[in-house]
Amino acid sequence: MARLDLTQNVQKNVVELTNNITQVRVELNAGLLLSENVTQQGTTLPSATTGQLLQYNGTDWTAVDLSAVLPTATTGQYLQWNGTNWVAVSLTTSGGVLQSDIVVTDTVGNVTAGTTLTAGTSFEDIFNQMMVSYQAPSLSVTGWTTGTFEHGASFSDTTFSLAFTNDANLNTGVSGTYNVTDSFITGVGGVAPASDGGITTASFSGDLLVTNSNAGVSTTQRTGAATLTVSGHQNSQGGSVNSVTKSSTVRFRYWVVDRAESLNQNPGSAAQLMLANADSSLNGTGSDVIESGLISSVSTLGFTATGSYDYVYWILPAAFTVNNITQNTSINLYAGDTADQTTAVIYLGEFDSTNQHGESVRMQILRSKVTNAFAAGSVIAVS
Repeated sequence: MARLDLTQNVQKNVVELTNNITQVRVELNAGLLLSENVTQQGTTLPSATTGQLLQYNGTDWTAVDLSAVLPTATTGQYLQWNGTNWVAVSLTTSGGVLQSDIVVTDTVGNVTAGTTLTAGTSFEDIFNQMMVSYQAPSLSVTGWTTGTFEHGASFSDTTFSLAFTNDANLNTGVSGTYNVTDSFITGVGGVAPASDGGITTASFSGDLLVTNSNAGVSTTQRTGAATLTVSGHQNSQGGSVNSVTKSSTVRFRYWVVDRAESLNQNPGSAAQLMLANADSSLNGTGSDVIESGLISSVSTLGFTATGSYDYVYWILPAAFTVNNITQNTSINLYAGDTADQTTAVIYLGEFDSTNQHGESVRMQILRSKVTNAFAAGSVIAVS
């Protein structure tokens, strides 16, 4: 019995010894692995002081001071990239305006990258430009005399006014120009500043003419008379602002009159006397004037008879060619043949008429052949 117990104790001690040896071996190995990791970290991560940052220099991590990355700043300053480094800039104001220049680095609204906001610029202006996207400015011109004038009418003007929209986007450093031109009047020109306001020109005056020959052959009207052109302004992006043109039109006058006296014998003097008696102001209001006006084309002529007429005379500029006169859209009164005396309207001839502006105009006369040619309600068309 005693021998058996001894054997069991010996086996137990052997097992316990084996377990202890295994445990020591495992703990020793773990200690070696931990020591290896600590050594590796010690060679990679640098020692640092309070407040320093880690910075990788391409090979190793190094400890750097914050001042090496960001500049030293004082209260109220802001960071601005100058193209190479970050710098501390003071944003100081007095009375709502900048006291120092600021370079814009990013486009915001109308404030584009690279723009220098100069000292003295108001914050209100800066904020307005930042909140509004770019809108091209445009120009309008008022105050220049325009209209439709009779051949020979006097024209005179010396002032006009400019008005710009989206003024904030107008390049006020570049002035435009104005020019006034006409075929028969000496032109004038000058500077048109890039700002709203009136401009006084050199004197521009003279007679507006359709042509400087009294017949005006093949010239029925003239557009572009007394033309004012304003141009040359620029927007803040370097582009052109629209130009503006103001002009007038010059036309000959015509008459359709009702008189019983014959013009066959001496159409020149008789027609002149008849016109003077019928309509002394030559504005189409005389009792014997059926119609009068400034003519742009033959197709604009025509009237509806309000009563029975005696002889009806068409006194037209010789520059116009009349091909047809019809009544009630179907009855042919005149076929344009100046030698034909068979139609209801015949060609009498031409004469030189001095109009109310003192200008001589070659006129032609067409006349109905008989009295009471047109009853009330008759529609007459000329083409």
